[in-house]
Amino acid sequence: MKFLAAASAMMPGAVMVAALPAMRLPGMSMKIVGGTKAEAGEFPFIVSLSQDDSHFCGGVLVGETTVVTAAHCSVDIEADQVKVRAGTTTWAKGGEQVDVSKITVHPKYSADTMDNDIAVWTLAQRIEQNNDTIKYISLPASGSDPEANTTATVAGWGLLKSTDSSVPADLRKVSVPVVSREDCNTAYNKNDTQITENMFCAGSTGKDSCQGDSGGPIINDNSTLIGVVSWGIDCAAPGYPGVYTNVGQYIDFINNPDSASGDSNGNDNNTGNDEEIGDDEETGGDDEEIVDDEETEDDETGYEDDEESGHHGSHHGSHHGSHSHDEEESDE
Repeated sequence: MKFLAAASAMMPGAVMVAALPAMRLPGMSMKIVGGTKAEAGEFPFIVSLSQDDSHFCGGVLVGETTVVTAAHCSVDIEADQVKVRAGTTTWAKGGEQVDVSKITVHPKYSADTMDNDIAVWTLAQRIEQNNDTIKYISLPASGSDPEANTTATVAGWGLLKSTDSSVPADLRKVSVPVVSREDCNTAYNKNDTQITENMFCAGSTGKDSCQGDSGGPIINDNSTLIGVVSWGIDCAAPGYPGVYTNVGQYIDFINNPDSASGDSNGNDNNTGNDEEIGDDEETGGDDEEIVDDEETEDDETGYEDDEESGHHGSHHGSHHGSHSHDEEESDE
């Protein structure tokens, strides 16, 4: 894909970081663009994934020992190297932090096409629901597809803008319109990229998820998980909505990840490329963070072609400890 070949030009801290998970690359994790700070308990199902005390991706709590996140956040890393924090709007403190016992990447995940960008993490300790800050998210019906022109909400700890060098301390959110697959394919076709039925698009100029938000949730107005932050070109770039993993296509995998493949164990980080499992250098994971742009108008839903924004970077500053997170740098 073009975003891999043009990694140096893209906004893709994601792709580069995913390929080099062990490195600490400041500024590679992004935030919610055009968003606002989330309130305590507003997203009780969101979790922060961290390595060496650095947030690198978001995730979603679907059960007492089950977290769903992006595959590009889950390759080239071992379960005993990461931790999951739930029940807080601050990624670095509060809530409950537990270990991970197993990481299962979808067997057909492709770092080249970003198709099947989903993974299930099994926790080493249970995280129980409470009345306020921790709840398991509801999953959509199997085979369901987000409806175009509806409004969805993304949350994460990603960069507020692509030029930031550290992620914000506090959770942020942004509302974005779902874009039809036809329109999204039209936008991305000029970059030789296909939006498959396993993906959907959402976002408008000035509002999007960005590096650092990868793996985090996008929900509908019923707080049902419809997608996982996956990839995109830059953050809120004109003409390019963000791309999300279509969770409705993966209900069986989420409920029984081991039956889908034999690729998981305590240290399994299969890159899932269909032809070459373990293509570390092409792992396209950018943690997308929601880039905040307080001046963005809520009604901006149009996309304008921007020939210079050809960055296919996993919208989400991906991998492991890819963010140099500054706890003191709160969202403005």
